[in-house]
Amino acid sequence: VENLDQAIPAQTYKKWKAETKDAGNSAERSSTFHPCVICLQTLQEGDMVRHLPCGHIFHSNCITKWFLKKHDTCPVCRICYVPRTASSSRLSSVAEIRDPSRARESRVP
Repeated sequence: VENLDQAIPAQTYKKWKAETKDAGNSAERSSTFHPCVICLQTLQEGDMVRHLPCGHIFHSNCITKWFLKKHDTCPVCRICYVPRTASSSRLSSVAEIRDPSRARESRVP
């Protein structure tokens, strides 16, 4: 989760809307209706969200759960949102925890 926090910090939906409005982004982003496509709930002003580099926005908890299930790509467009080195090492660590023999195999010359 630390990698996710560094790559895509959480903020309130209200703050995100204000920032996108100030930045003069597209009408789609400044629209008042934004569903989280993971849980299908409409984002509310007090909700904590994460805005991915591809432009898609999700509830922070929803995208965190997605990330913890070993997904490092956007659920909508599949663009990687966490640096590959960070996500690869995280996935390797998880694999070693589940199957310690994989750790030994990777260290054998």
